[in-house]
Amino acid sequence: MVLGVLFLRERLNPYRWSAVAIAAVGVLILLMGHGVFPWISLALALSFGNYGLLRKKDGHAAMLGLCVETGLMAPVALLFLLALAAQGSGAFGTRDETADLLLVAAGLITVIPLLMFLEAGRRLPLSTVGLIQYLTPTLQFLLAVVVYREDFTAIHLAAFGCIWLALVLYTADAWLHQRRRGVWVGAAFPVRSQRTPP
Repeated sequence: MVLGVLFLRERLNPYRWSAVAIAAVGVLILLMGHGVFPWISLALALSFGNYGLLRKKDGHAAMLGLCVETGLMAPVALLFLLALAAQGSGAFGTRDETADLLLVAAGLITVIPLLMFLEAGRRLPLSTVGLIQYLTPTLQFLLAVVVYREDFTAIHLAAFGCIWLALVLYTADAWLHQRRRGVWVGAAFPVRSQRTPP
């Protein structure tokens, strides 16, 4: 969101700035409760944020950009997989056909949401994409608590309470703004409210 404001001249109204501040408090609570400086998480956030900024400024179609990125990384990945296979620690072709099919399908399962993210990044303000990405840790948190029965502490409640409040505030403001303009932005495509001609 900061990158969108600084480099793309996106503007946030007071309600959206309030949502950003509330979400930041939630993250700060988690940082303080964790007790260790999360340099890996921050490095990931900075690198992915810059990636989103570059893709937004690039302006090319999501599929084209992903093909270029994949083409650049494919030789490196192939060399890595060949090195693993030579050491006998590779996974592909060492088990049954089902495992091989699952490995191949993993690529497709990974690329579909990535394409959707890249296309959404082209169509939405970067600040909106930034706040929506708080949904990922929320879903991971729910998976950890509901499925894996991990601890749910008061720190988690305070932090995620702030993040969820920020999401509700930001989403409500965006919805009201679009409604005032007579436009509803769905998952990807802006659609103007249509009236039946007389």
